[in-house]
Amino acid sequence: MKPLQNQALRDPLTGLYNRRYLDDFFARELARAQRDNAAITLAMVDLDHFKLLNDTHGHGVGDDALKGVAAFLLGELRNTDAAFRIGGEEFLLMLPRTQPPEALAKLTRLCRQFAAQPLETRAGPLQLTMSIGVAHCPSQASDLDGLMQQADRQLYLAKGSGRNRVMAMPELIDAAVSARPLPH
Repeated sequence: MKPLQNQALRDPLTGLYNRRYLDDFFARELARAQRDNAAITLAMVDLDHFKLLNDTHGHGVGDDALKGVAAFLLGELRNTDAAFRIGGEEFLLMLPRTQPPEALAKLTRLCRQFAAQPLETRAGPLQLTMSIGVAHCPSQASDLDGLMQQADRQLYLAKGSGRNRVMAMPELIDAAVSARPLPH
C-alpha cells in the first residue's frame, strides 16, 4: 500500500484502520471465508464511561486513552485480524477464520486483560474497562451491515447489564460452552 493511500485508510489519532477501509477489508475476508468455508467473527468494542473521563480529565487525556486502547488492541490481535476505529470511543474488531468458541474466549480474555492494565495518560495511569458485543458470520448475518447491527445490539446489552463484559447471542454462547472440554 502506498504511503498516501495508507494514510487515507487510517484514523489519524489512533493509527487504526478507519471506516472507509472496513468495507474493502470485509469484502475480501468474506470472499475468502466463502471460498474456504470459514467463519468471521466481528466484535464492537466501546469504552465504558468515556464521556466521564473526558469531562473529568479533558479531551487530551481522552485522546491519550484512545491511543492506549489502540496499542492494546493491536498487541492482542493476530496478524490476520484487524482493528478499526469507527467513531468516538467505539472500535470494531474483525477476526477472520474464527469460530464462536475461540472468538468468545479470546474476547473475554481481552476484556479482562484490558480492565486489569492501567493506561498511561498525561494525567497518570487510568483504569478503564470496555464492553464488547459479538456477531458471527455466516450464522447471524453474511453482510457487514447485518453483522454490525447484531454486534451493536449485543454491545448495548453488555452496557445495560453492567459493562466490562462480552455479550453474544445465546446460540453463540451455547456453542462456546459446549466446545469447552469437560472437567475430569
